[in-house]
Amino acid sequence: MSKRAILTDLSAETVRARFDYDPVSGLFILKVRTKGMPQAKVGCVIGAKNGKGYISIKVDGKSYLAHRLAWLYVHGHWPLGFLDHKDGNPSNNALENLREVSRSQNCQNAERPMGYNFIKNRPHPKKYQATIWVNNKSKHLGFFLTANEARDAYLAATQKYFGEFSVLNRENAG
Repeated sequence: MSKRAILTDLSAETVRARFDYDPVSGLFILKVRTKGMPQAKVGCVIGAKNGKGYISIKVDGKSYLAHRLAWLYVHGHWPLGFLDHKDGNPSNNALENLREVSRSQNCQNAERPMGYNFIKNRPHPKKYQATIWVNNKSKHLGFFLTANEARDAYLAATQKYFGEFSVLNRENAG
């Protein structure tokens, strides 16, 4: 079992007793007022965005990421590894938007500026080099005359190596 699965003793029963979770909207509603949240009112949506856009909820004085609490609430156990937001939106905690993934898969679906994986190459200053990281190894995809050709090679490689976790799939979904 991974270290991430053993983060807390907080049980699904405790979470279910204190909150309602709507799997369609991804929102948590306070069921029971506790001394740890004196300002919160029963029946209100709870949670606040952190600096990275994830929703955080306090339980017994400790902050938990709402997407991990949602998984615990529905499945009765903590996720074994990482949880990915399929649409790339860290505040969308709808159950159908969450999936268990490996670290590599989670990194693949992360936001990054286009062009990050291809650059003008010093030995070939008039060409663009495309690369992709797979299993912690850099794979050379080739040299290209234009940035668009390098981008296309990179996007094809994300589809080949990462399939449903490809950034290309998220771009085409919206």
